[in-house]
Amino acid sequence: VVARVSEGLVGAQSAKYRAAAQGDTRAMSAIGDAYGTGNGVEQDGKEALRWYKAACRAGSKPACGFAESINPETGNLRYFEDRK
Repeated sequence: VVARVSEGLVGAQSAKYRAAAQGDTRAMSAIGDAYGTGNGVEQDGKEALRWYKAACRAGSKPACGFAESINPETGNLRYFEDRK
């Protein structure tokens, strides 16, 4: 997995990616959180959705909820789109 990771968080992000590759759903969700908020990586809702879906498929119920909250077409949170 190639990430757009800022230099200061390379080590922390690398550990998360390694854990995610081994099936750690918390790591997958944490990566989704990072992409969703732009914390340490370039903000990307569609990439966040991809990680939440992976965690969901691996058995994380909270990740399933997060995945449902993101519009797959736009990568935006449905909550904010529904309020327009």
